[in-house]
Amino acid sequence: MQQTIERLQAQLGDLKGKCKDTSCVSDTQNQLSQKLENANVELEFQVLNYARENAHLKTTYKNLFDSISVSRAQTQTKIASLQNELQCNIYKNAKLRTQLFKKVSDQKENTQDSSKNTKFAKQPIAEILPKIGETNALSKPVTSNSVSTPPVSKGVNNDKVIAPGMFRISPDKVSRKEKKVPNTVSASFRTKPITVSQPNVITKK
Repeated sequence: MQQTIERLQAQLGDLKGKCKDTSCVSDTQNQLSQKLENANVELEFQVLNYARENAHLKTTYKNLFDSISVSRAQTQTKIASLQNELQCNIYKNAKLRTQLFKKVSDQKENTQDSSKNTKFAKQPIAEILPKIGETNALSKPVTSNSVSTPPVSKGVNNDKVIAPGMFRISPDKVSRKEKKVPNTVSASFRTKPITVSQPNVITKK
């Protein structure tokens, strides 16, 4: 548009130089002036439109910038809060892992101590189980033939063996006492025979 105005002004100058002395100069000037005024009005209208559009764009971009700034601040705040929460969770997790490790270690030590206190000496199976021959011998019924009697010493005389706490009576003394008995004895009086019990045989194994 500016180029059009300049071109019209150049044409107007040329016409002024050529038509100074003619009667058509005034009419031509009036036409050119009218065109210039119309072009100027159009230019001013366009400038106003551009100014309004520029102001609208400025307002729009300002609102967008403010919104972005607010969103950025909120995002940064949220990120900082999440980072703090993450650090707290990491600390809690590490603390729980430490407590769990300590608890497992204590329980393991207690288990080892209790196992040491309650540990018994285990006998081998060979010592606990009887041998095959012994098992068969135990399973057989007990009879008089199977029971072995201790051997009796042949050099011991049963007549002369006296059990502890007993006294042996000599037959000589008994015969002497019988000789001293008087001849006249009443019929009701009878001497009791002296009986000597057979003592138990003491054998040496």
